[in-house]
Amino acid sequence: MSGSQASSGRGSQSPPPEDQLQLSQAHKRLCLAITNNLLACVSKRKRGRAKGRQRRKKVGDDEDSGYDKDEDVVAAYRSLACWVPRAYDLFADMDQVFDLGIRADAASDIAEFERDLTPVERRHLTTYRKIIVTKPSLSRLLSSPALLEDEDGSGYEALVSLFTVGFNQGRCDDTKKLKKVGMEYAIPPGWPQCDTPDWGTGTKKSGRGFFNKMTARLLCPHEIVSDFDSDPNETMAALQDGRIPVTSVSFPTFLYPFHHEYNQFNLREGLCRSEIIVKVYRHLFTGPASALEAGKRTTGPPPLAISHRLKHVTPRTLCYVICQIRVMLCSREAWNIQDGLFNLREFYDHLVALFEEKPGPNSSWTKTTLAWLDARVFQNIPEVAPLRTFTSDFDRLASEADD
Repeated sequence: MSGSQASSGRGSQSPPPEDQLQLSQAHKRLCLAITNNLLACVSKRKRGRAKGRQRRKKVGDDEDSGYDKDEDVVAAYRSLACWVPRAYDLFADMDQVFDLGIRADAASDIAEFERDLTPVERRHLTTYRKIIVTKPSLSRLLSSPALLEDEDGSGYEALVSLFTVGFNQGRCDDTKKLKKVGMEYAIPPGWPQCDTPDWGTGTKKSGRGFFNKMTARLLCPHEIVSDFDSDPNETMAALQDGRIPVTSVSFPTFLYPFHHEYNQFNLREGLCRSEIIVKVYRHLFTGPASALEAGKRTTGPPPLAISHRLKHVTPRTLCYVICQIRVMLCSREAWNIQDGLFNLREFYDHLVALFEEKPGPNSSWTKTTLAWLDARVFQNIPEVAPLRTFTSDFDRLASEADD
């Protein structure tokens, strides 16, 4: 969407006249800073990573009274952009997100506007609203004539580019981190070293997926895990040549505890309660040092959970972690939505639907699953009554009659 298109939808949402000049100047400085930042990023990639430390700022901090230095605002927006795939929507299109948001804010009848939206458009509008709640100052920027009435649309395009680059950077950074160190979290207890894939520096992923016994077992549909354990070589061959199809509508085995037996009458039992999910979630959100030991911290930048004030496992962050694990285990060298018959976008949508639609957020399974993960990731003890009462062995012994 060009700047002229955007301005036509937001004319009625401009700030009051007495604030126009001050806001316009601030937004112009911000747009210039955003544009310069994008150019600097391109130059930095050509020169290599620059040395030095950049002062960080929590995304949650939002001064309603105005802006600090332009570079601080840009850094905050970039950090928020990196957060979008992790917590809001792994497959958002930032251009469409902002386009839908601007048009929705300009609509005279929001109910009528939303009624005509497609499911994909509703999805993008939801993401936009989550972004605005996190960073209210962004709404003021998007309503600014300095941004939307720019003749060539460079201000708006720079903002969209900043969020698109940040969005991809956040997702790709996590993928790169897990490509090597994440495999350590995938090794089941007692698994023989000879059956684990090599993940040393420079090692290709072609030896993972259905070409390695460990990763093949983790990726195979849980309904055939007993067949895999009975004859792993034959099952791996069937997975490789497609005799056993692997699609986005089957639960991969890594979603369950390692020794969990498939139960077609109770698929919820054990679902999303595997150690690999707990460890990878910790690595990405509470820091690598906490992956194997909950709560452990090392020096350096604060982990994402602290920077973004994440205190509980949420359905979207959980679904993001699961998709990153799937990418880590597969044989695809780079991030790819399609892996044979398996579609990662469809898989993500199915996972989100479990928590948000059916069974849904109010189901017992959703509540207990998130509480179980909370206790292991954030060490949050759920405030629920115990399922059963226990009698102390000491009390039992004291009540026994003397011999």
